[in-house]
Amino acid sequence: MFKQLWNRAKNRWYLSSVNRWGDGILLLKRPSIENKGLLTIGDRTQIRSDIHRSRLAVQPGAQLVIGDDCWINGAMIAATQSVRIGNHCRLAPFVHIMDGDFHDLQDRALPGESAPVVLEDHVKVGTRVIILKGVTVHRGAAIAPGAIVTKDVPPDTLVAGVPAKPIKKLEAYSDSLI
Repeated sequence: MFKQLWNRAKNRWYLSSVNRWGDGILLLKRPSIENKGLLTIGDRTQIRSDIHRSRLAVQPGAQLVIGDDCWINGAMIAATQSVRIGNHCRLAPFVHIMDGDFHDLQDRALPGESAPVVLEDHVKVGTRVIILKGVTVHRGAAIAPGAIVTKDVPPDTLVAGVPAKPIKKLEAYSDSLI
């Protein structure tokens, strides 16, 4: 009983800068959260930092939305405009998701380009994957470890490589048990 109360108090402290979080959030070790925009986390999402510290950064005017039943383990997500992660997504350690360049390539004092990043429902992202600005990873897709994703990923497709390219079609995900 005391341990549950202690974990709730710890979670409230760690999530104090989050705008809205759902029920049943599980934090394993302390994530790094810097929120200057809008950050929401869905129900039953796990943010783990046991292998590598999870880092969530939201710049002013930007939004980061994480859906229900997600598993984020040591990923770094930076939003300068918009990053949306759907329901039932899995992010392995050392994943980097960035929707912007943060600074101009010619003049570092100027802001860089940015474009929204979207991970639809049931997406799986392997270790050390980098997802860059303007990418949509469609429902049921999987990204192999070490890939750099620069273009949209079709639904129910495994992509791999640098830059990531389709490797094979996956069985379509179904919510039904039959």
